[in-house]
Amino acid sequence: MKPMCYVCLYLSYLEAMEYLSDAELGQVIRSLLEYAKTGEKKKLSGLQGAMLTWMTGQHDRDRERYDKRCEVNRANGKKGGRPRKEPLPM
Repeated sequence: MKPMCYVCLYLSYLEAMEYLSDAELGQVIRSLLEYAKTGEKKKLSGLQGAMLTWMTGQHDRDRERYDKRCEVNRANGKKGGRPRKEPLPM
């Protein structure tokens, strides 16, 4: 499975991010991006580890929804699209 080309950062994350320093938050974001690319979760401790677990779980749910949408689009594409409309009479 090809990795997604993005990671969604939700505005709801902001409240929890207030408890981390910029350096700690940077480690969490970097770890999330590495997880999204490789599937390997880095071990972080304390609040950083909790946030990474929470964010990777959301990423997994987003990925599952994306994969389902791609499958539906793929199936619809194989159908060939809708028929052409009849031209209007003049």
